[in-house]
Amino acid sequence: MAVKWISSESYMVPQDIDQTSTVQNNPLGLVIKARDIGDTDYGSAFFKYVQYLAESAGASFAAAGHMTYYDADTGGTNNQVTTDVSASSEIGAGLLHSAPTNEQYVWVQQTGVATALVITGGADKQGLTGTGAADGGFDQPTAVTDSLCAACVDYSEKLIQLQCF
Repeated sequence: MAVKWISSESYMVPQDIDQTSTVQNNPLGLVIKARDIGDTDYGSAFFKYVQYLAESAGASFAAAGHMTYYDADTGGTNNQVTTDVSASSEIGAGLLHSAPTNEQYVWVQQTGVATALVITGGADKQGLTGTGAADGGFDQPTAVTDSLCAACVDYSEKLIQLQCF
């Protein structure tokens, strides 16, 4: 199964959703609507343009299907994200559809159906959080204060429904 997201906006978006860039091609924080035209047919979703920071996790932890979280130093106010849970605010920013390296610009999926690479705990129809998760992944919430960013649709397939803001 292949996912292929394309912008649904009426204007040209200068960087494809599955691409990374060393140059900022869109305003940081720009949110666009896109639709899946691949054979997965996941429907529509919203994507946010952000800057990826490798932090201590390094580039090896940035792959399509990894979850990003807002950087701990800014809490998301400057649209910088990381897959390194220990360097994050543990507030989900969105799922990667590319493999960025430090300080590259990318789109992250904030809503809609997606396939995650890492879910360390949870079950079908259960909320998912970055708190306690492996880098780039999801875990089941253990406290009321854990910030939920997705729901598990099918645990065995790692199919999730994103709901990040």
